[in-house]
Amino acid sequence: MSAEERRLELERKKAKLAEMRNAKKRQEEQKRQQLLNPTGGANGLKRALEALVVCGVPPTPNLKSSPDKTDKAENGTLSPRGQRVAAGARVISLDFTQSHTVASAPRDNEFDYDDDDMHHHMELHSADSHHGSPLDGDLSDILRQHHLGFSRAVTHEEERKEEEKAAQQKLPDLSEEEKNQIMCSTGFVNFFEYSSKVMMRALAEDDIFINYAIDAAAEVAVSGERMTLIRNFADEKWTAGRAVVGISFSEMHPELVAVGYDELPEASGEPNGVVVVWNTKFKKPTPEFVFYCYSRLTSVAFARFHPHLIIGGCYSGQLVLWDFRPDKHNVNKKTPCNKSPLSVQAHTHPVYSLAVVGSSNAHNIVSVSTDGKLCVWNMETLSQPVDGKELVGKPAKPVAVLCMAFPPSDVNNLIVAGEDGGAYFLSRHGQSTAAEKIFEGHSAPVSGASFHPAIGPIDFSHIFLTSSMDWTIKLWSLKDPKLRLSLEAHVDYVYDVAWSPTHPAVFASIDTDGNLFLWNLNEDVEGPVARLRLTRGGETEEGAEGVAAPGLVLRKLSWSANGQHLLVGGADGEVRMLDVHEHMHTGVRSEEWGKFASMLADVRQTVEEAEELSEAAGFGAPLSAVTSTPVTGGAGGSLSTTPRTSFAQLPGQSTAAALVAGSSSPRSLF
Repeated sequence: MSAEERRLELERKKAKLAEMRNAKKRQEEQKRQQLLNPTGGANGLKRALEALVVCGVPPTPNLKSSPDKTDKAENGTLSPRGQRVAAGARVISLDFTQSHTVASAPRDNEFDYDDDDMHHHMELHSADSHHGSPLDGDLSDILRQHHLGFSRAVTHEEERKEEEKAAQQKLPDLSEEEKNQIMCSTGFVNFFEYSSKVMMRALAEDDIFINYAIDAAAEVAVSGERMTLIRNFADEKWTAGRAVVGISFSEMHPELVAVGYDELPEASGEPNGVVVVWNTKFKKPTPEFVFYCYSRLTSVAFARFHPHLIIGGCYSGQLVLWDFRPDKHNVNKKTPCNKSPLSVQAHTHPVYSLAVVGSSNAHNIVSVSTDGKLCVWNMETLSQPVDGKELVGKPAKPVAVLCMAFPPSDVNNLIVAGEDGGAYFLSRHGQSTAAEKIFEGHSAPVSGASFHPAIGPIDFSHIFLTSSMDWTIKLWSLKDPKLRLSLEAHVDYVYDVAWSPTHPAVFASIDTDGNLFLWNLNEDVEGPVARLRLTRGGETEEGAEGVAAPGLVLRKLSWSANGQHLLVGGADGEVRMLDVHEHMHTGVRSEEWGKFASMLADVRQTVEEAEELSEAAGFGAPLSAVTSTPVTGGAGGSLSTTPRTSFAQLPGQSTAAALVAGSSSPRSLF
């Protein structure tokens, strides 16, 4: 199309648009004229008004027949007004009566509507003028608006009266005694505690700046960013100065965690054992529930299938049970609702480990103690154990058990370990009390045990870890006795170790010098991938030079169910919550499982080669202990002598065997 044609086309469109606008103006002018000069004129309006004014007309008209003033109908005579009527028609006369007029003052909001309503009203009037009487619609609209304004006025008047009445009913001032009675009443206290918790939950918002476009699995963080201390849980009244003896997350409410605390030294009149339930979503570390007992606590656990029950193991050998549901008086009882008696049939020594195993329909409490007893309890009653056995170690003497662990989805078999440094695999059913397998390698008491819990394409449920006071962590397998790995990065007693619930190769460990190590065996088998040292002043340090501040004695360690957080409890009564980098718990790749399986295969091959070298050298038995270079974790200066045995080249021993025996490789054998 040429430029001239486009110009002509634009002119035609402009002309057509102007014509449409003129037509619209003419239609609006016609509507306006019809509105101002409706059909019928003033006479029609007058007749309509006369028809509506019926207030003074009586309900029954005064109808009188006037035979003397009318002609007979049969003769076709005239009516009183001079009009001729047909024959046979009845002629009546109407009398006028006095009408009563009532005048009312107009209200402010009687015709209070905006321009849009007026425009709508004019359109309705215009439409009615084409289909019927133009005045019927106007008058009905006027009466409707009048009635609406009257209703609004009545409503406003009623609201004003209600406000005046409420203002007159002013609440009386309470005396100080009445205020104290209300503040101390059970109903007010329960209401205030519950309402404050609701507000704190409302303030616990998630991160709104999350970026889903970032591939966190492909990102590898540096050591200092893999663990971040985000908050502390402590209470000046209940937890200050008490050592943490147990940490347990609730399975039904993952944000709740129960922490058990030991006695407060040199304190009289205070409870010996305390359990505090913390809510990890709260912005402020306020206890959700507080329980206590007058016996020292040594372990604590949430009841798996009863989210309102908490179980505690005591130094006296008793088991106690708390229920945080209110009783019939609507009071949350802080003391145990049930406890086991002191009896020779049950534990008589401290219960350092307990667990709830089974299904929702059939489950029991399993507890072990340093008297070598394993007891099975019914959740409903703790009067006496429903089953149990004496644990016999090697040599034939009771095992002083300090820890135990069940494989995932297994309620019958378990690992127990204790003061003799050995780990024993046994079954809680059956008559035999001897261990089916014995795992020897630690030279000091075993303080912690943890089975591999992560679920993935490869089953690693037979892998477990043990931590010991010989400063080492050891990896074992129930299926393969040649799969053994010793990790010797700690420089003090290792108190606890725990696998990550989401990543196949990640676990954490703590020691009594305040060191928290995060391991990833797929990345590094020579040491932890992240190290954090907690000091008594609440500060953390990593890689600091010079003399380090005294470290905290860390006692217990636990992962959250999603693997995002680590909780570490110390001897000072504080629980530290650390955030683990997301590439270790979010979107774990399937290749991680294959890499971990390859790493385990390499460890097994290394063990076999070491055994072959040992046999060739004439020892005839696998090596029992080695030395590896420890990680200081930020503490400068020289290290004290470790309890590990260092191997030197023996007479008649080959150089290769001596190198394997004294190797500083992380794949140390035992």
